[in-house]
Amino acid sequence: MADLDRSLRDVVLLYESSQMILSGGDLDSVLHQILLIVRNYFATTSCAVFLVEEGGGELLCKARNGYPEQRHRYRIGIDGIVGWAAKARQLVSVPDVKQESRYLQGNPSVKSELALPLLARGELVGVLDVESDQLNYFTPEMVQLLSMFAGQAAIAVDNSRLFANERRRMRQIELINLIARSASSTHRTRDLLLTLCELISDTFENADTAIFLVQPDGSLTVQSHVGARPEKQFLSAQERLAMFSDSTPRIHNPALGTLTPSPACYGSGRRQVTVPLITCGQMLGIIVFATQAETELTEEDLFIAQAASDVCATAIKNVQLTEELNRVANTDLLTGIHNQRFFSAAVEFELTRARRYRKPVVLAMLELCGLQRVREAGGFEAGDDYLRSLARNIQGQIRTNDVLCRYASDRFAFIFPETDSHQFGAIERKLRNALAAVTYIDGETPKSLDAIIASALFPTEGTTSAELLRLLITRAQHDRPKTATASA
Repeated sequence: MADLDRSLRDVVLLYESSQMILSGGDLDSVLHQILLIVRNYFATTSCAVFLVEEGGGELLCKARNGYPEQRHRYRIGIDGIVGWAAKARQLVSVPDVKQESRYLQGNPSVKSELALPLLARGELVGVLDVESDQLNYFTPEMVQLLSMFAGQAAIAVDNSRLFANERRRMRQIELINLIARSASSTHRTRDLLLTLCELISDTFENADTAIFLVQPDGSLTVQSHVGARPEKQFLSAQERLAMFSDSTPRIHNPALGTLTPSPACYGSGRRQVTVPLITCGQMLGIIVFATQAETELTEEDLFIAQAASDVCATAIKNVQLTEELNRVANTDLLTGIHNQRFFSAAVEFELTRARRYRKPVVLAMLELCGLQRVREAGGFEAGDDYLRSLARNIQGQIRTNDVLCRYASDRFAFIFPETDSHQFGAIERKLRNALAAVTYIDGETPKSLDAIIASALFPTEGTTSAELLRLLITRAQHDRPKTATASA
């Protein structure tokens, strides 16, 4: 009866222990509980859990208690009792390790060993290895209990991996959704790149993150970063082609050496991952992130990084295309400056800003007199060259925050933020100097054109874009007859 009570007690205790293991979700927590139960309940000298590596040919120690550190890897079917138990998928009990040729010595006090394969869903998950400093320590009853325990432990490990996969997918979906939302609400590449850096940095525990984009000459340069700026901010076209032939993440780990060709943009002493940005077979650039010293990179992290890079590449390409479409839609094809469409939007923006900060704004228009004579003297190409030269000259005379647009065939429109009527007087003189500096050939004589320059001041002469533009065009038409048509 005493033996029966002890057996029931053992089974109940093992059941409760197994339930504790099965309730865990994180793999590290599950492995810690396995070791704790084995060490405390079975009073072993040392124990360790080995899990099958991704390639399937080796076992790697993932958790240990009293186990020698030098024994962290076993080849299946080759190395030690652990390797043979994995190959046979059956427990291997060694009552006296000195009598077993396959035993690999680690702890000299060990006298007996028991290796139990961890099998889940018909597949080998790993091996639970327990050792004792006593001969013939593992009795048949203990082996039976440990075998039952190993079956529960294998299920717990498999469940924790499934949980990790699900968590990885959730992180991946969350990051991809954030990237997609950011791309849909951002219309400038610069803003999108900064947002992507922030999202990736947050995902990988405040990692220093940078995005490099491919330049016209094939090189890579930093376009945005969060955290520390990378030490290496430029990669030549030759370096790019040598390192990035596909979309595989490049890993630099100073503890293990460079695992794949890596630019080590944050210095050779830091762990970092470089992921190419590739969409539709075109490489747009790379994402580089360097983790903090205490943060380890896992296979899950690399999987998420690669999935995120695919979405980032598509988002960047879409925003770049949107920017290019907007640039074409807002650019005068002849002169390369902004067009009337852009001018209308810019006026609204500047007036809104001027109202907020209570600043004056001058809208101005320059209308050429006699442009047709340039075309008559030299043809349409001469007229086009004249307009291009005039646009370049004027652009060089105004401030970088001033707006220059081609409003019509012979009209240029301007927005001068934070400018009053007195300041515009000096600007008008500059515009006329720029106009006088551009000439055309009439016969053999160089000539220049005159122009009407009209202006309207916000807020004293109008408070809306419609009022100011109406006043501007009216003044230009009113001054037209008073202006000389041409001067030599």
